[in-house]
Amino acid sequence: MHTTSNHHLARLACTGAMLLGIGASLSSAATIRVPQDYQQIVDALGAAQPYDLILVDPGNYHGFSWGNKIVTIQSTQGPAVTRITNGVFFLAATNGVERVLDGFTITGQSDGVFSTNGAGGRVINCASVNNWGRGMGAYESELYIENCLIAHNNLTWGFGGGITNQGGAIYATNVTVVGNLGADYAGIWDFSYFGQSTYTNCVVWNNGVFAITGNAGFEYCNTEPRQSGVGNISIDPRFVDPTNGNYQLAPGSPCIDAGSNLALPPNMTRDIAGQPRRVDDPNTIDTGAGSPPIVDMGAYEFQAPGTDLTLVVQTSCPSPGLGTISWTGGTPTSQVVLLFAPRDGQFLIPNGQVCAGTSISLSPQGLVVRTGGAFRSDLQGNGSVTGNMPARVCNGWMQLLDVAGCATSPAVHVQ
Repeated sequence: MHTTSNHHLARLACTGAMLLGIGASLSSAATIRVPQDYQQIVDALGAAQPYDLILVDPGNYHGFSWGNKIVTIQSTQGPAVTRITNGVFFLAATNGVERVLDGFTITGQSDGVFSTNGAGGRVINCASVNNWGRGMGAYESELYIENCLIAHNNLTWGFGGGITNQGGAIYATNVTVVGNLGADYAGIWDFSYFGQSTYTNCVVWNNGVFAITGNAGFEYCNTEPRQSGVGNISIDPRFVDPTNGNYQLAPGSPCIDAGSNLALPPNMTRDIAGQPRRVDDPNTIDTGAGSPPIVDMGAYEFQAPGTDLTLVVQTSCPSPGLGTISWTGGTPTSQVVLLFAPRDGQFLIPNGQVCAGTSISLSPQGLVVRTGGAFRSDLQGNGSVTGNMPARVCNGWMQLLDVAGCATSPAVHVQ
């Protein structure tokens, strides 16, 4: 571990929360806040201009139909606390696949997400669960599904309780489809009339006898029954607690380090829970494709024991003076970023920032990106920095972010 003097610690007094040492380019498009600017997502969507960003704070919101507005709708704190009731429906639009729905739980008395008649869209980091209809589906349109959980949906009158596609194309990456019901073919019912639907790094399990039908292609998937294709298996995925809806991977799961890195979109650096992707489990032999570390199958990445990032803060609180932060368990030689906020809570780093979408255990008034003064771990993944720490920092909270994998340390109360 090395020790250096650094006065950037004093800059923590300048703002409610900040990242030190990393710059980012922010979009020039407008940002609309829900519920601050509009109470409901549908109202914000009506007011948005092309390529605006609609940021949605935790809460329960009405479902809506999405017309010809190419925008991103993103939750600030993820699907665990941000819910849409009674469906999101992509209607026909020019360049519709550029529409992005990011970070919601969709549930209710209808389909969860459905794209129709040449519409198209991208659904990422979402959970479509307990719908009385399809979990997600497409009719003669393209739908991209990434890092999503589709579970316990019940389509009593048709085909495909989990995913339905008729005449369009589904492109699913790291999706978990589990425990769905349907009148027929409860897991995936997928017939493409142009191109071919593709499912990569997916887990499709416990969806009844006729779980998968159609002409879709599967690679590096764990399915019941097994599908033809490279890297596919059919072995109990060993979920942590499926009885209570926890579909994270338990130690020893055959889905660990078994996916294909080649299929990952460039921005998929985290899983649906906000944890880093491509975390190597030293106790698992790599069976997937690409250079290690290998991504897991499904919506959740197994966080191997012994990879935890830890942070220790030493101060002269309650008085100003020299302070020291030290850390262990980082990525060797990787940049690390110090975060500060006056209180703890939950927050997702927004798009355009470093490690966008990562969940941090702070509740900032506003996240500010600053340049210069980056900290870096040594060859063992450890480090130490000493600098001036003003009294304003006392009674606040600090956390560390490892840029290489977007892992975070537990938050530390500065006292």
